[in-house]
Amino acid sequence: MSVSHVNTLEVWARPSAAEHFEQDLMELTTRLGSLPGCLQYGLRRAQDDQQFWVLNGYWISLNAMVQHFSSVELDELLGFLRQHSASIRFSSVSESAELEPLDGVR
Repeated sequence: MSVSHVNTLEVWARPSAAEHFEQDLMELTTRLGSLPGCLQYGLRRAQDDQQFWVLNGYWISLNAMVQHFSSVELDELLGFLRQHSASIRFSSVSESAELEPLDGVR
């Protein structure tokens, strides 16, 4: 499936992050994946750093990606991350790519 835009959030959770951090993050990511124009919103945990997470949103158009920036779902995710994260980094890519399915959290 062709993807036109990708956004990425790199998150470093605080060591003191709540026990339910992973479950809450998965639920918020699932909600983002149901937004209009979203082909997939994936979540991966680094194997070598248990505090490091990567979230990727794959979008059918620039408009869909930009609209998600002002969504209630993203606002809730960012509020959650402000409470439980030591660092957050954002980036986006605007070129066509083939979508590779995620197997979920690794």
